[in-house]
Amino acid sequence: MLRMAEEFAEEDRHTREKVQAKNDLESTAFRISTECERLSEDDKDACEEAVNDTLSWLDDNVFAEKEDFDEQKEELLQIVGPLLQQAEVEEDFDDDLPEHDEL
Repeated sequence: MLRMAEEFAEEDRHTREKVQAKNDLESTAFRISTECERLSEDDKDACEEAVNDTLSWLDDNVFAEKEDFDEQKEELLQIVGPLLQQAEVEEDFDDDLPEHDEL
């Protein structure tokens, strides 16, 4: 009986990790989709496409393993990370520019 409890505990842990990885990927995709709004038009399109591809993958792979969800998240971040970082640099640069008074 103890052996069965240990087996179920391991199975529960595995299922919990898989669900957490799926939820993490989904919430990351939704969070990034809101960040896409502040990008330039070309970057915004690329960002939204990456998010939509990820959400479609999630719909098609509901029974994927934890490693698959983690891999998909990494791919999403590799695509959108540079786009979002560039937007932050541009925003920081704009904040540093002095305001001009009209004559």
